Amino acid sequence: MASLIEIQTIDEHLYVYDAIERKLLQLKLPALHSGIVKKGNFYVSCAVS
Repeated sequence: MASLIEIQTIDEHLYVYDAIERKLLQLKLPALHSGIVKKGNFYVSCAVS
């Protein structure tokens, strides 16, 4: 999870494509919780804003 976020972060913003809204999201994540949880077929981590 941390590696994916690092790869997709440019100038302190995480870029993620929202396929439902059909737009590119530009997120700023100051910190991430260290835990990763599997929910069904997805892995989830919480961010601190």
